[in-house]
Amino acid sequence: MRALRFERDIPRFAAATIAGRLNAGSGAKVGPLRLRSVDEPALPGPGWAEIRPRLAGICGSDLATIDGHSSRYFEPLVSFPFVPGHEVVADLDQPIGDVPAGRVVVEPVLGCVTRSIDPVCGPCARGDLGNCERITFGAISPGLQSGFCCDTGGGWSTRMVAHASQLHPVPTEWSDEAAVMVEPTACAVHGALSAGVKEGEVVVVLGSGALGLLTIAALRRYAPPCTIVAVARHPHQQELARELGADHVIDSEHIARPIRRLTGSLAIGDGDIVRLTGGADHVIDCVGSQESLTEALAVIRPKGRITMVGMPG
Repeated sequence: MRALRFERDIPRFAAATIAGRLNAGSGAKVGPLRLRSVDEPALPGPGWAEIRPRLAGICGSDLATIDGHSSRYFEPLVSFPFVPGHEVVADLDQPIGDVPAGRVVVEPVLGCVTRSIDPVCGPCARGDLGNCERITFGAISPGLQSGFCCDTGGGWSTRMVAHASQLHPVPTEWSDEAAVMVEPTACAVHGALSAGVKEGEVVVVLGSGALGLLTIAALRRYAPPCTIVAVARHPHQQELARELGADHVIDSEHIARPIRRLTGSLAIGDGDIVRLTGGADHVIDCVGSQESLTEALAVIRPKGRITMVGMPG
């Protein structure tokens, strides 16, 4: 089959890093991602099925990886070579377990159940699959999730494998374009609920890419009435942030001053080093970079709460 495969090639990754720093997005041309003819992934064991991707998303973590500026934090939690693509809507040709044949979306985390580990770890027993403590053990190779494991394949191909516990039927009235957004939307809803926002509080959402915009929508839908401040770089992001429920939209280059005014805080310091005496009650960081975490710490009030959504970059 044909697949986009990411190979462990340090010189190419270094070249992608340099190219990506010189011109964002250009790292992929020289990096380790290549279109290959590869064998279809084998079923790792009972409870697994072959699925045929119809549509796969391009996550920010995927872009960072192929452009050479992803964090090495997760390197021990992947196995090479891997086929990216963890936001997937696919066709399941044969029913498996309680999942009927038809269109499915993939819940990508590769926890204890998918790895045939029994008994399961504490987080998996509580349903916190994203915190699985055994993601480098068991019946399949290391991999935080599908799309980062050499045994499962990923959505950037014509075939991949998934465990029955990962598959969820898609309602017939949903388009593929809507279904492929289930995974990032679930991340955003989880982040919004985990923040523990209370009525009347000020919430700053750093980053207005897909995950940030979905987080704004999730806050407006599920959180108590609160003031949502979106930090957005591009005009189209600023417009979408307002449409999805942000009360205030500020430019990403200058965030301390408008938040100071909004919260009635005082500024300490000058130039690039500014801190607030008060600040926002919550900051939800949907960027995951060193710079965004620094910004979050600069505008959060004492005893405020910072919630990280997504993968560190």
